[in-house]
Amino acid sequence: MFHSRAATGAVIAGSLGLLAAAPDAGASGFALRENSAEGLGMAFAGAGSAATDLSTIFNNPAGMTRFNGNVAEAGGSYIFPSFRFTGTAATNTGAAVAGDGTANGGTQAFVPAAYGLWSLSPDLKLGIAVTAPFGLLTRYSSGWVGRYNGINTELHTVDVNPAVAYRVNDWLALGGGVSAQHEDVRLTQAVRLAPFPDAVADLTGADWGFGFNLGALIEPMKDTRVGLAYRSQVYHKVEGNIAFSLPTGLPGVIAAGFPNSGAKAQLNLPDSVTLSATHDYSPKFSVSADLQWTHWSLFNNLTVVRSTTGAVASFTQESWTNSWFGALGATYKVTDRLSLRGGVAYDQSPVKDEFRTARIPDQDRYWLATGLGYEIAPGFGVDLGYTHIFVDSGTISSAFPVPLAGTATGTLTGSYQNHIDIVSLAAKLRF
Repeated sequence: MFHSRAATGAVIAGSLGLLAAAPDAGASGFALRENSAEGLGMAFAGAGSAATDLSTIFNNPAGMTRFNGNVAEAGGSYIFPSFRFTGTAATNTGAAVAGDGTANGGTQAFVPAAYGLWSLSPDLKLGIAVTAPFGLLTRYSSGWVGRYNGINTELHTVDVNPAVAYRVNDWLALGGGVSAQHEDVRLTQAVRLAPFPDAVADLTGADWGFGFNLGALIEPMKDTRVGLAYRSQVYHKVEGNIAFSLPTGLPGVIAAGFPNSGAKAQLNLPDSVTLSATHDYSPKFSVSADLQWTHWSLFNNLTVVRSTTGAVASFTQESWTNSWFGALGATYKVTDRLSLRGGVAYDQSPVKDEFRTARIPDQDRYWLATGLGYEIAPGFGVDLGYTHIFVDSGTISSAFPVPLAGTATGTLTGSYQNHIDIVSLAAKLRF
């Protein structure tokens, strides 16, 4: 038992540093679903009911009751996004903004995840999940026409989620856990100072927030599992600094209007409810489906306030709406050691057309996924998943989010053509 706990702990601890680099949203908004290679291969159908890999600790902790012994799992997903912009920008006086009218804000990113599960008894399980449930990374060149709307956007989260599950009887299991979540944010953008060169505003901040998750797994009949899971909101009061890089030769009277200072913002992450079902038609073939609702209407605006004066340093209207995710997938066991998977999903964007921004140029998404699992040796296996996400094209007409009262305003206008590819690999070890 001592060796199994130590090995599981090492797997989890080794992922904590990597999670700090876990960005670019592979789901709508800035959510990240990529917490399982097995799940990715099925477009995350059955995430709350299949309970065949340890991501159930995060997705529905009641699913831990389907495991025996002690198990560790670690893996990661590599995301290849493309966010291609074509368009123009102009100030409110009608002056065209010079710069590159074509740009790609998509940046490759690695998203790891690690899990451990201990069987305290046949019916009582303890687990821990270390994941990155939210993240975003868009990077544009400093000379693109939308630089006043955004250059770099970085949101990183690390979620440490211990959980417990108990099998109440033959048809019902319950589970729950708590989350300690660290959020780290960086936003940069240019500030128009014509006829002088641009300044650059750089906002950084971080915060710890706390939440919980609950789950139930019901088996109404043999070979059928229904899961219901809830993840709470996590409230973040991000505190940090706003700093300006000013061009040389800027008159002192103008430079004095750009003081560096402390800054703060509230960026709360949404709660969600998931209904999931899995049916095993035979020992070789199973089908799963998921339906998830996410409370994205919490993200109404992004307001940055100076800590010293309480003055608004930057304001961006978001007006997001609640969204739905639906997935259907299947697993076929070719041999005792090899399983094949596939799935499709629809991922509704919370972003309205009139409020689309360069930082999050989101639109409805359609997933096409495939994957496999292979048991290399008794108690040790690997999973591989691949998904291509088709993203609807979208237009943008976004005002410059002004970082200081009195600076020039204007509008970025154009369109986005996006798509995303994701590859995921994980290893499982049973002790």
